Order: sequence, then structure tokens, then C-alpha cells
Amino acid sequence: MREDINNHEEDYHRIRDTGAQVIQGQEEDPQYQQLEQRLNGMDRGWYELQKIWDSRKNFLDQCLGFQQVMRDGKAVDAILNNQEYTLAHIDQPDTLAGAEKALKKHEDFVSTMEANEDKIDGVLQGGQRLLDNNNMYSGKVQEKMEAIRDRNRKNKRRAEEVSEKLRDNRDLQHFLQNTQDLTVWINEKMLTAQDTSYDEARNLHSKWLKHQAFMAELASNKDWLNKVDQEGQELMESKPEFEPIVRGTLTDMKKWLKELQQQLQSGEEDVKDLTNANILLKKHQMTENQVRDRAREMDELQEAVRKHGGSREDQPELEAEQQALQSEFQLLLTPLDQRKGRLEAAKAVHQFYRDLADELVRWVPDALGKSQEHGHNLQTVQMLLKKNQTLQREIEGHQPRINEVSERGRRMASAAGAEARPEAERIVEQLQELEEAWARLQEETAERRRRLNGSELAQQYYNDAGEAEPG
Repeated sequence: MREDINNHEEDYHRIRDTGAQVIQGQEEDPQYQQLEQRLNGMDRGWYELQKIWDSRKNFLDQCLGFQQVMRDGKAVDAILNNQEYTLAHIDQPDTLAGAEKALKKHEDFVSTMEANEDKIDGVLQGGQRLLDNNNMYSGKVQEKMEAIRDRNRKNKRRAEEVSEKLRDNRDLQHFLQNTQDLTVWINEKMLTAQDTSYDEARNLHSKWLKHQAFMAELASNKDWLNKVDQEGQELMESKPEFEPIVRGTLTDMKKWLKELQQQLQSGEEDVKDLTNANILLKKHQMTENQVRDRAREMDELQEAVRKHGGSREDQPELEAEQQALQSEFQLLLTPLDQRKGRLEAAKAVHQFYRDLADELVRWVPDALGKSQEHGHNLQTVQMLLKKNQTLQREIEGHQPRINEVSERGRRMASAAGAEARPEAERIVEQLQELEEAWARLQEETAERRRRLNGSELAQQYYNDAGEAEPG
């Protein structure tokens, strides 16, 4: 289309220049004045064409940007799906070689995850550009970005947990391998110590030398035994199975709670319009989902502390920390509900403004515009009477909508006034403007019907008089 416009641009300028030359010095001639008017009309048409093309291009650019982000988002979804599947199917082998192989495989997988961060960041950056440019699909883009961020964070956290478990399993298998090797060696030496041929009198000197060598081997391997014992003690003290999970969860929840507290204490959000209200409510809904997930984790954490920590010296500390976290969590629920209420109230206000604008800017002026014609002959007047009757029926049919908007506005104004919110006065003013415009529309259509009825009688009289005149 742009190419077609450009192809005709030369023709446009040629006609414009030729016309200007023709009318030059002929400003008083009616024919040339008519030509000048047509040239001016052509100028306006050319300007409107450019404007329409620019608007259409902007619309298509926004659509293209949105589709590109959603396409790239699908590719990232496939990456995240693969990560989630892999992280959900992790084995912990019961041999040292298998444990080391599993850890190496997971480290390679983590490297692949890190390599895919550029693709994920690319989609998020592309989505942010659309948000910064106020793309018409900003709500869907914001929702997609939040979903990708959330899944990516969960996969990273899960990958770290798996790494820790696989390292612990490798250390455990290393210890078990050492104990197995030591057990085999001890069993072999037990057989040697129980050899009855030592009691025979023959070759006493040779057997005494063998016994000395046996005792020396036992002494030299005592350090091995001590090392295995120490490794086992350290493993039991530093890596009980539940402790990394409990401590990690406590730390994660504290961080999450702190962030949520800061978010709830940051003051009321500046809800600019209906789209912004919907986006903020969507984000709040995601926060509520996170709160429900964390509540389940809190219950699991409490059970883990109760079940696994009874024999530990730091059990009271763990329980106190967990209970303090539970109390902080409960304190967040009320401000969370209050924030949701504020956002829903703000959305209702902006929805009211939108509905009000639809009536004041679109429907009422359009209906008023239909009521300005009066007609110049009987046929036209009768046609306009039918149109006016249709318009009055439309107004009657639209009355419930006006009533609903008005009633909603009055309730909102009353609630806002009771809470001393600043929008109360604006709601009352706009509500009054709507009611006055609606009353004016009804009065105008009724008055027009009276005028048209009078005009119909007059036109009928003129027709009858004309027919009565002699030919």
C-alpha cells in the first residue's frame, strides 16, 4: 500500500501544481473558485490518506511485535518444559561411580540452562519494550512475562536443590564405598588372625615374621579406619537429610516475606486507567497464588521440624524460627486482602469512567446528531418522523443501561465520600453531566417530534393547495 501511495504522489503534486497555475489570478471567477475548492478537497484527502496509512502501520507494528514475542515465548516455553521434565526425573544412584556420573550429567544440564538464559532474557526484554511502548496487548504480554519469570525462577531454584542433593549423595556414596572397602579388608584380616596354623610349632620364626608384618599392616591402616570414622561423623552432623531443606526453606521464605512486606508497605498503587488496573489485579492474583503455595510449604516445614528435629540440639531454635515466620506470614494476610480491595475499587472506578465515556462521548452525541434534520417536503418529513420514532425507541431501549450506570455511579460516589477518597467529587460531577445530557436528549427528541408533526401538517396543506390550483 505504501508503494502504491508513493507511486501516485507524483501525480498528486503534478495535478496540484497545474491546478494552482490555472487558478492563479482568477480568484474572482466562480468556476475557478470551484476548482480551487476541489483542489483543497484533494489536499485534505491526501492528508487523510497519509494519516490513515500511519495509523494502520502503527496498528500492524503493534500486532507484529506482539506475535513475535508470543512466538519467541512458545520457544522459551518448550525450553522450560524440557527443564521441568528433566528436573522432575532425577535419580540418585547407589554407587560412587553412578553418583559421580549423575552429578556430572546434572552439571552439564545446568550449563545448558545457563546458555538458554540469553533466549529467556531476549523474550523478556522484547516484552518489556512492548510494555514501554504501551502496546495494545500489554496485558497479555505482562501475563506471559510473569509466567516465564516465575517458571524460570522455580527451575533455577530446583536445579540448585538437585545439585545439593546429588553432591550429598556423591559424598554419601564415597563414604559407603570407603566403608565397604574397609570392611572387605577387615574381613580378610580376620581370616588371617583366625588361621590355626599359627599354633603349629614348625617354622615358628617364619610365622612370627608373618605375624609381625600382619600387625604392622593393621597399625598402618588404623589411620584409614579413623579417617572413615571421622568422615561418617561429619556427614551425620553437617548433612542430615532434612536440614538443608529446612534451612533453605526458612531462608527463602524470610526473603519472600520481606519482599512482600515491602511491597504491601510501599503505599497505594497509582492506578492510571482500566488497563493498568487489570494488570495490577492480575499481578495481585499471582501474588495470592504464591501465598497459597507458601502456606502449603509452611505446613510442610512445620511437619519437617517436628518429625526430624527432635534429637537435635538446635531443635528449639528451629521451632522458634519457624513459629516466628508463621506469625509474620499471618500478619500479611490482612494487608493483602486490603490491597486487593483497593485494586478492585480502583478498577470499578475506572470501569465506571469508561462506561460513562461511552455514553457521553459516543452514544448521546450520536443520538443528538440524528435529531437535527427537519425536511423540506412531505415525503422527507414523513421519513424523518419514522426515523425519530425509531430513535425514541432506541432511547427507551437504552434507558436501562443509563439507569445501571447512574445507579452504579451513585453507589461508588457514596462509598468514596464515606472514605473521603478524592474521586468522589469527580464521580458526582460526571454523573450529573450524564443525567443532564440524557434529559436533554429526551427533551430534544420529544420537541423534534412536535416540530415534525407541525411540519407534516404544513407540507400536507401545501400539497393539497397545489393540487387544488387550476392547471
